[in-house]
Amino acid sequence: MKVRWVAAMTLAFAACATAAVAQPQQSEWRLTAIDGTPAPSNSHAVLRLDDARASGSGGCNAFGADVTRVADQLVFSHIISTMMACRGSAGEDVMGEEHAFLGALRAPLRMAEHGDTMVLSTPDGRTLQFQRVAMTN
Repeated sequence: MKVRWVAAMTLAFAACATAAVAQPQQSEWRLTAIDGTPAPSNSHAVLRLDDARASGSGGCNAFGADVTRVADQLVFSHIISTMMACRGSAGEDVMGEEHAFLGALRAPLRMAEHGDTMVLSTPDGRTLQFQRVAMTN
């Protein structure tokens, strides 16, 4: 009897934890615009979400982070990144785009998905717009 009670309580707590904090599904997104300004067509900025981890590229540097989804918010923590300097082949401001992208990840972001488009919004109104990328194994 005691074993059943402990097992039932464990399942109940696990169900509550799962309902309270749902994690993002595995997905990959290409950055298409920052604050409404289109990203360069040759931008390599991507965001991959997989369970409790995020990774990708700011366009130049690789990054990784822990990520938690609470309701419609994504919270990134423990963000790490390589620190190379890059220039765009056609004079694009690759580093400016990357700083805006990775800098926005430091605040809780409101997430809105519309089909294959995702918009992340900062508390001060800045936006990152992404297009879903087909996942390959």
